[in-house]
Amino acid sequence: MTLSHDGYTYENGLDSPVRPARPAEVDLVVHTYPAVRGEHHLVGAIHGRDLTAELLLSGYADLDALRTALNTLTNQAGQLTGTLTQTVAGVAANYPRTTFLGFEVLQEPQRDGSGVHGWWCRLRLLWRQRAG
Repeated sequence: MTLSHDGYTYENGLDSPVRPARPAEVDLVVHTYPAVRGEHHLVGAIHGRDLTAELLLSGYADLDALRTALNTLTNQAGQLTGTLTQTVAGVAANYPRTTFLGFEVLQEPQRDGSGVHGWWCRLRLLWRQRAG
């Protein structure tokens, strides 16, 4: 499974597919009237939605190398604003008009006790997809 955005390829270890964090936002005004049962909805424009995916960064020789990778990813926030593409088994899913917002650390940097995977940490990547 690979993930790229505006020519930038995210590091190894994508743990989950890109998925909406919540439905697209819709302008909605609800009116109720005295002595009238029910409500009236005024529906406006559909806005964007938040997207997420989990990423495992692993295989770093030391903590400094992992921090460098995290800093590189941090510097992409707000810079990547085009189409996010996830490819699984040769099949691509595209998310156009997407801005990379950054990430949340789900598991702090740690050293793998087995010595196989080096330094690692788990992240949740965050994007905002604008309505088309």
